[in-house]
Amino acid sequence: MKKHNLAITLFTVAASPLPYTEKLKKVREIGYQSIHSSLPPDGMSLKDYKALLDDLDIEVCTLLPGRPPLVLTAPEKFVEACHLFDCDEVMLGALPVEYRESYDTYMQGIELLNNVARVLKKDGIFLSFHNHAQEFRKFSN
Repeated sequence: MKKHNLAITLFTVAASPLPYTEKLKKVREIGYQSIHSSLPPDGMSLKDYKALLDDLDIEVCTLLPGRPPLVLTAPEKFVEACHLFDCDEVMLGALPVEYRESYDTYMQGIELLNNVARVLKKDGIFLSFHNHAQEFRKFSN
């Protein structure tokens, strides 16, 4: 699969009233050939999603774990999807809220991320983290 330098995060078009397939067609029409995508929408299998993307000549450069972040509880689903899409990255946008309450919960979240990263790494997939500034909070211990 080709690897393109410019990708769009599908979250940016999530509010569009268009059906999912039509959103993808529009994304492709304006020139994007690569997407940051979560797993396929409900009711669509991984294979059907792959076929749709192939038909539109769109690659998946990064898988996003969705909400709640499924990769934290079922990383094996992302291994399967990454292999199918020839993608080697899962990107988490933030720790779930329950891990952002205190220093101790942050440390639990970090431990969880490290454990998930180890599972993914066994299959050649890396877990990246796109922070949104809450990680710089200060806690009094």
